[in-house]
Amino acid sequence: MEVDLERRWMTRPDRACRGEPLEIFFEKTNEAKAKAICRTCPVLHECRRDTLGEPYGVWGGRTAKQRKAIRKRTLDRAASWSRERRLEWGRICHDIYRRVRDWGRVRECTGLAGQLAEELAREWRLFQESNGPTIPEGPKLLRPNWPKGRPRADAWVWHSHQVRAANILGRTADSQWYRVQTFSGRAHVQPWVHVGDIQIFTTVEIPVMERLDRERYNKERRRRAA
Repeated sequence: MEVDLERRWMTRPDRACRGEPLEIFFEKTNEAKAKAICRTCPVLHECRRDTLGEPYGVWGGRTAKQRKAIRKRTLDRAASWSRERRLEWGRICHDIYRRVRDWGRVRECTGLAGQLAEELAREWRLFQESNGPTIPEGPKLLRPNWPKGRPRADAWVWHSHQVRAANILGRTADSQWYRVQTFSGRAHVQPWVHVGDIQIFTTVEIPVMERLDRERYNKERRRRAA
């Protein structure tokens, strides 16, 4: 299942509601007439799919009360969904959030009430991080070529929009993040850098450190995607 954020089906010239007055679909006295129009619409399926979160009016032949009942029923049954179904919905929620950065908009598009959309997206991210490729979080910064010479420290790192020499303090168990020590003015800085932003020269054993806690892990990824 995919969700059309732009609702491109609303631009189709053959949709049944085209040219109809809005009050037909947003006044309770006209609900029967609105449903009759929707039943003949060629985009009925797409309309129902993308408007479950709409709070008012008749969409896809469903009233606001009917959509609310569907959202509640989905919320009650989500705990018994199969893992495959939860991951599929998690992927959809994650993809929508990456585009709109608004959980309210995600709930409006998917009809997943409460915190269910965020919970499913979180499950999908954890699944990807442990079983699949890293999820891209937007455009990455382009760094210049690495310097030709070897640094006096263990590695070159790309940090704070600069290539710096750094000593390696440790890495995560999956070797995707490295804790390094570099300089910023007169101060020592110990950031986590991604494996793609480090060129290592040292031959010593790099100690394995505990994986970043979730908050710091996500903060570092957001910084890289900014």
